[in-house]
Amino acid sequence: MSAGTGTPGSGKSTFTTLAAYHVAKAENVKVGFLEFETHPYRIRDHLARLQTGKPWDSLSADEQARCAHFLDGHFRVVHRTFDGNKAHNLGWLQTMIYTLAVRDGCKLIIVDPWNEMEHLPEPGERLCCAKAG
Repeated sequence: MSAGTGTPGSGKSTFTTLAAYHVAKAENVKVGFLEFETHPYRIRDHLARLQTGKPWDSLSADEQARCAHFLDGHFRVVHRTFDGNKAHNLGWLQTMIYTLAVRDGCKLIIVDPWNEMEHLPEPGERLCCAKAG
């Protein structure tokens, strides 16, 4: 397992998607994505641009079909629903990772969690650690 960290908006997800695309293509393996801040169509668009060099919306119907066939053979995208389901917890995440690995045969699984803060900082509290001296 590897972990990448950095400032929100610095390109971690973009870099990871780029790397995953090249691993999937070069090694002919399936990659699973659990990117909770990125809508699945954006992941598709990014992968389609990497595959074809063109935006998804500018591809002809035939090009979209060929690209979709490639993407379906190499990628699986799991996304969280926003229907009030409270079952999206660590147990759910573990089940999704297991499903990607066992059922879908993914050899690389990327979990890209949220950047949101759970609470506002207390006066004098730093965002990364304990209260300032």
